[in-house]
Amino acid sequence: MSIALNEDITISSLEKAEIPGVYILKARGKGRLRVELDLPMKLQELLHFRSGDKLNITISKEEIEDVVDDDLYMRGVVLVKDREATIISIGGLMLRVKGKVDGKLDENDEVFVRVRRSN
Repeated sequence: MSIALNEDITISSLEKAEIPGVYILKARGKGRLRVELDLPMKLQELLHFRSGDKLNITISKEEIEDVVDDDLYMRGVVLVKDREATIISIGGLMLRVKGKVDGKLDENDEVFVRVRRSN
């Protein structure tokens, strides 16, 4: 599998976005890794993410096979990829990853994203 990112992160905040009905989940990982995910209110009502929750995020160019019911699993397109950040559009909502993303991702690549609660 072509994994571009597989990291544990901790939610630092969950804020209402300027877009009605959308939250911005902000999380931190090792080193300088920062993740921001636009999260529709309806998904937040199902997933009940809270500040301090520990998650694992995986980004892959191939479908991720070990997805379970509690996972947030999405498909998106890489809009921006440079040394500073990777920005992925998921149905118009954004996933912003600041810090190093391994793997050979290019702009316009289709990617699969899994967010899973860690123990």
